[in-house]
Amino acid sequence: MKKFTKKMKLTETAKSQFKLVFAGLVFMICSYLLLIFLWDATSAKYKPANFLDLEVKTPAHTSEWLTRREHGI
Repeated sequence: MKKFTKKMKLTETAKSQFKLVFAGLVFMICSYLLLIFLWDATSAKYKPANFLDLEVKTPAHTSEWLTRREHGI
């Protein structure tokens, strides 16, 4: 039985597209972190829940839904 040892090589176009996608991903992550930092630095009343603001902020009562939307949380 033959073993396939041939390595798959990427073309130059695929390499440049991979670099572009990776750079875009890094840019989006850095932008998100920057926006969370700016939000934390400039907001006195409504702060992010944590470093990445990953906490679910669903109101306990459905009557508070519009109030929650009013503050943009």
